[in-house]
Amino acid sequence: MFLLVSSETPDGYVEVVGFTETAPTLVRFAVKVGDRVLAVDSSVGERMWPVSTVEGVISAVTTRLPGQQITMRFERPGVLETSDSSVMIRPKTNAAPAVPTIKEEELLRRCREVIKRYAADGQPTKEKFVSKYSVPSLVADKVMDALASASATMDAITLSMVMNSYLSCREPVKAIQVFEAAVGICADGSSREASTTIVGKKEGKLVSSLNTLDIYTAGSLLKAHAMNGDHSSVRRVLAGLSGRDDSIVDGLEVGSWPGTGPNGILQPNTRCYNIAISALADSTTENSLDLAMQIFNVMSQGNKRSEMPARNLVTYNTMINALTRNGRYEEAIALFYRMKRNGLTPDKFSYTSLAKAIVTMSEADIDEFLYDMKEQGTVADSIFYNTIIKTLCEQKKIGSAKRIIVEMERAGIAPDSMTYGLLMKGLIETGNPSAALTLFETAFWDRKTVALTENVYLYTTAISAAAAIADHRRALELLSRMNGLGISPNLKTMTALVGACLASGTPDLAYDIYQRIQRPDGYAKLQGIKALCEMGKVQQSLSLLSGRESKVLSGKQVMVAYESLLKNSLTRGDFDSARMVIQHLLKSGNIPSKSVYDAIYQSFNLFPKKARDSLPTVVHLNDESVEKFKFLLFVLDAITARNLPCEGPLYSAILSFGSQLGGVPRKTAKRLVVARSANEDGSRQKILTEADSEGMPRSAVLWEELFTQYGELQSEKDLMDTPPSMLPFLSVRVNSRDLAKVLRAENGLSYAKRMPRRKEV
Repeated sequence: MFLLVSSETPDGYVEVVGFTETAPTLVRFAVKVGDRVLAVDSSVGERMWPVSTVEGVISAVTTRLPGQQITMRFERPGVLETSDSSVMIRPKTNAAPAVPTIKEEELLRRCREVIKRYAADGQPTKEKFVSKYSVPSLVADKVMDALASASATMDAITLSMVMNSYLSCREPVKAIQVFEAAVGICADGSSREASTTIVGKKEGKLVSSLNTLDIYTAGSLLKAHAMNGDHSSVRRVLAGLSGRDDSIVDGLEVGSWPGTGPNGILQPNTRCYNIAISALADSTTENSLDLAMQIFNVMSQGNKRSEMPARNLVTYNTMINALTRNGRYEEAIALFYRMKRNGLTPDKFSYTSLAKAIVTMSEADIDEFLYDMKEQGTVADSIFYNTIIKTLCEQKKIGSAKRIIVEMERAGIAPDSMTYGLLMKGLIETGNPSAALTLFETAFWDRKTVALTENVYLYTTAISAAAAIADHRRALELLSRMNGLGISPNLKTMTALVGACLASGTPDLAYDIYQRIQRPDGYAKLQGIKALCEMGKVQQSLSLLSGRESKVLSGKQVMVAYESLLKNSLTRGDFDSARMVIQHLLKSGNIPSKSVYDAIYQSFNLFPKKARDSLPTVVHLNDESVEKFKFLLFVLDAITARNLPCEGPLYSAILSFGSQLGGVPRKTAKRLVVARSANEDGSRQKILTEADSEGMPRSAVLWEELFTQYGELQSEKDLMDTPPSMLPFLSVRVNSRDLAKVLRAENGLSYAKRMPRRKEV
């Protein structure tokens, strides 16, 4: 398009006010400034349609296929003053208004044919090879090298095809670079000069030209920035297309783009705005959704007098889906009904986008919503109903989910395997795995639904239900049934089977199944460690937590594994294995978590949840209780050796347990209080300095060693007379939540509690 047209004249005509810089001489000779545009030919056929608005002329141009010719009819009303002045705004660009030569046109035609031949449409592309081995991207690279080597100038059609080839292969950066090199405008929408150039292998260079800029290439650029997650550039490009070159977006001034502005021939259409809204809606940046809503509100309601493009059904669906994903359900529902009031008929995508939001309605409102969907003539599919069922199951509303399934069947849509899987998973998570198994068996023995159950997802869910009720025989029977049907179990299936064996108390069988998993993930490996742990093979379990074996485990899974090993060892009274677990944990560079400490407290029953009026727990001083106390001191020494502070619960646990045991353990606990006090008020450091100057002996190395020495001598008085300089170092970290527990434990050592007398029978 080479003409610049102004708004309608008072007598209802569209007037020519100028020409673009690339307008041929023939056009300038035949058409003069002031001529009126009377009619434009239709895109199909040769009929001429009258036009009386600028929007009609722009629509006739932008709705054409790239490269399609347009015929216009003009009228010259008398003698008018001509003007060669152009109203175009020149951007900061390195591009020249070059026009492809005849040889270049032939080269461009051949390039387009090659791109069409290897287009990505209809060709399956593997996800993991999409950016490395995709044919459309490789073809686009070859095309760009050929054009650059020939020092050619691209046209808008070829540029659009090349950019779409890169976008189909999810390579938005290449699409952005090609746009900037071909057009000569900074692709981020700023006023900076373009810096990207494409050089061919034969020392040629792609020549940039403003002729390559049109609504299609600009739309591809918006899509590329959206795919790249750069919503700031999306906003700048959209502002540049709208002619708002006086605005600033994220610290960069918006550039002036040719042919834009109120009287420009390059105007962003609804598709451009939809791309911008979708990019901002999908962004995780703060306030991105609010920015998308601002752009949405700027668009018109379909008013022909408005200069802004009108919202269409895609615009509303995009915003409704974005609001629903972000949990703004009330706004999504309000926008849905606003769309209906504006005369747009919702489609199945509208209802599916709103599926998560309608679960917040009452049952009566949901029924009204479903009835309204039928009245609109919208045919819902299983995806719509499954989305509602999934949301209800996540909210543990199983009854409502079953009611939606009934409505689904009334609408003539049969539940599919996904429906059964969602409901079974919801039953398991709500503590009713038996009902999930019953549902699966009912579907299996029904001739109408048996085909739905023949997939690995439903069998895996059923095996998980068997694991939840600790029935490993049922789980093995389901696996055998799978093999009989030719359904291969996957990683989740085998992991669920291992869990079923662990729950039923058969760790040997669980570990045997685990060894059959070829590439276990973190959760499967954790199950294997638990199986070895219950078998008493601590050393073998720790080997799975070392080196390459532990890379698939997350940090949380590693702590769960140590917790299981520690709790199992202490429950069996195997203190040597428990010490080995603590040493391995610290040597691996890990820090004991709260769950690891809790495993110790639960195994020793140190902080029992007892009733208010029950008798205190009686702990006798025997070999087992002494070993427990020594283990607590060992843990204290181990974390101190790593320069870690003793947590308040561990400190209070040692004090409380020592107080209950009495004797040397109680005296040792008192010395812990002395050591903590000396460390906090700084007197310990003063005493150590004086001891060094006088040549006095230094402190004991470990608390466990101190306890063992005085326990063998059986001299409690010697222990109490030990000066602070001879006590091991102790640093205790107490937070506000554990302060009361620590104070209670320290006060319990200051006086002897009287035990209630028990009547002898």
